[in-house]
Amino acid sequence: MDKKTATKNTREFTQTLIELFFRWLDESEYEDIEDYLKVMQKVEPRAIEMTTHPFGVKVNTGEKIKHFFIEFKNDKITKGTYSQALVEINKKRIKSIKIGGKWSITEEEVEYIKQNGLR
Repeated sequence: MDKKTATKNTREFTQTLIELFFRWLDESEYEDIEDYLKVMQKVEPRAIEMTTHPFGVKVNTGEKIKHFFIEFKNDKITKGTYSQALVEINKKRIKSIKIGGKWSITEEEVEYIKQNGLR
């Protein structure tokens, strides 16, 4: 993909996410977040999940899951990303482990890791 196309795609992705964020602020009581995922998948087919706290979208790059999010705190809007490494445990894919963050897997899976380590 050339730089011009990549820039256009990034701009469209960011703009769509921001528009959905503001819509969610107004319509969260009435609309299903899964409908927002369908909109994001038109812009980024690798989108796999929308989140509400913080508002954002998770994209599976194949090697990791990137979470692009927007937050509204202290009268400021911030946007950012964090990555999650995909981990296989006992031949089943678990949710994920956030790099540099907290565990986002079940207690059972944490116990398995403590006993058997990561493979």
